[in-house]
This record gives sequence, structure tokens and C-alpha cells, in this order.
Amino acid sequence: MIDFFSNLLEEKKKEGNDRDVAEIKKAIQVIKKHEEEKNAEISTVKDGDNG
Repeated sequence: MIDFFSNLLEEKKKEGNDRDVAEIKKAIQVIKKHEEEKNAEISTVKDGDNG
């Protein structure tokens, strides 16, 4: 999913669409944060410390 947004980001940069670039950057940050949280949760479960 990150690849899709990264490609879209590059496309919008070429077009000079600053507003879309800013929105796509925010979306990428949200996705990365979500993936990090998901990976941390999986790691915690694998370690046997799931609460």
C-alpha cells in the first residue's frame, strides 16, 4: 500500500499539486504508524506477552 501512495506522491509532485502532495504525505505517515503498531502487536504476541 505504501508503494501505491509513494508512486502517487511522485506523480503529484511532478504535476506541482502541493495540496495533494501534503495529503498523500499525511496518508503515508498514518499507514506507516499503523503498520508499526501492527508489527509491534504481532511481536508481543510471538513473545507470549499478550496481556
